[in-house]
Amino acid sequence: MSVHEVYRASLRSFFIALIFSLFFLFFVGILSMSIGPSSYSFRDVITIILRNLGLNPAGANSGDTASLVILNIRLPRTLISVLVGASLGLSGVLIQAVTRNPLAEPFLLGLPSGALAFVSFFMAFSPYPLYSRWLIAMIAFIGALFAFLLTLGLSESIGGGASSLILAGIAVSAGFSGIAHVLSFIVESRMKIPFAILLMGSFSTSLKSDILIMLPIFILGFVLSFS
Repeated sequence: MSVHEVYRASLRSFFIALIFSLFFLFFVGILSMSIGPSSYSFRDVITIILRNLGLNPAGANSGDTASLVILNIRLPRTLISVLVGASLGLSGVLIQAVTRNPLAEPFLLGLPSGALAFVSFFMAFSPYPLYSRWLIAMIAFIGALFAFLLTLGLSESIGGGASSLILAGIAVSAGFSGIAHVLSFIVESRMKIPFAILLMGSFSTSLKSDILIMLPIFILGFVLSFS
């Protein structure tokens, strides 16, 4: 088999996998919007979304309860979930390319722990409560960036190889996780945010405005990944 034939076969397999993944994503997305305390059929969900896009004028009334629940609560949460998953995958690819290490990924390098520790610190000791989602996102980014740079610095100081990067990432992640755990108790008592949500995260409080925060950043990262 020639190189050209191998390339065509790989390209064909890629597009088949891409089409299957998109169909599966669409199915799971509709499923996530149809189940909950109030269940709706797939047809109802699709009809409401199409009507909101102006593609199905004869569909359900956009002012009824089902439309309000799906368009204002479940659809934003579903879209944000997709963006978070895509962003994690993209960040993993970029980190592996930057570090030239196939084992590198955000959690292993301590990025989430650094972000959580910085956000918890500002929530615990800021004289004013942090309610701005833009500000929280910026603080989390700074914390993740600091953890990443610290991991790279420690890795270089102990050899700079693939195993050194992983060991440094584990150490940084453990350190920031410990700090975040201690601060999370202070944040929970001060801002009445459940401890589990601080540590694990949740889409239960996601809003439409969060999409406007995440989408430009994701698009920027996606474009830069081709540079």
